[in-house]
This record gives sequence, C-alpha cells and structure tokens, in this order.
Amino acid sequence: MLDHYLVQLYTEGGYVGEVDGNPIDIQAGTVSILDLARTTETRASAAECISLVVPRDEIEPLLPRRINLHGKILDSGNGRLFSSYLLTLLRQLPTTELSQVPYISRATLSLLAACLVPSAKALDPLHESAHFDRRDTCRGADAAQGGRSTIERAVLEGRYFDDWVRMLRA
Repeated sequence: MLDHYLVQLYTEGGYVGEVDGNPIDIQAGTVSILDLARTTETRASAAECISLVVPRDEIEPLLPRRINLHGKILDSGNGRLFSSYLLTLLRQLPTTELSQVPYISRATLSLLAACLVPSAKALDPLHESAHFDRRDTCRGADAAQGGRSTIERAVLEGRYFDDWVRMLRA
C-alpha cells in the first residue's frame, strides 16, 4: 500500500490534522489526496466517504510532471466535477458489467489527472527524498504477472472496484 495514493471524497463528516507539518481540514464535499508512503496525523469525526486507492505508477504518467500530491485538496470547479463523477459512479456500480471495469478504472484515473493538471504548476515538485519509489519493484511484479497492470490484476483476481471505490463508515 505504500506505493499508492488515497483519494477520498467525504460525503459526511471529515477530519483535521497535519500533512507534512501543515494543517489540513477536510469537510463534507471535499476531495483530498494523501500519499500513503508519507506521514499524516489526523483526527476524524464520524464520517462517510468514497475512497479510491490509486497506484502511483498508474496516475503519475498521466500528470504533466511529478508533483507532490500529499495533502492536495480538490476544492475548485475541478473538485466539484470529480466529486459529481464519483457519486454518479457509485450509484451506477450495481449495474456495471465486469467487462467495463478496466475501462471505467482508466477513465477515473484520467479524469482525476485532468482535474489535477490546472493546479500542477502551483503544486510543489516531488522531491525524490520524500518519495518512496517502488516502481521498479512494481514493474517486476507486473512482468511476473504476465505483464498485467495493477488494474488488470485486480479485475482478474475478482477485486473489481474494491481497490478503487469503497464506502467507509466510521
């Protein structure tokens, strides 16, 4: 899990805390991104959220450059666009056919990246010392799995959207 980002849309409740020594305050309706390889201290209230566990090696190639996403909050029009998409996706999951899953997963990643691009210039570049880089290990694992991507393996192993979209209740 260390080589992933946690993208969350809080539909109820939220949390407060510190990300890299900076305060963070997440309220209902907010999309936030945490780097699971980095330290975060939070205090959460009772909450409901939609969470995506996004492999680093799947999202980074879609961004214009390597950026520090840890603690990023999507709160502009792009955040509202991504929030609406996630809520619609969640409603439609019960009718989603298994054959659609890889395409929907890629579309979700592409939309997330598109929502991050306008703010990419404002975000700090990712410093190598702050990045737990296991991409070579992941590529080796992909090769051992017959060259299948993380998304494809999740589908084949029957996890479908479990690693991508899930409701969490506190």
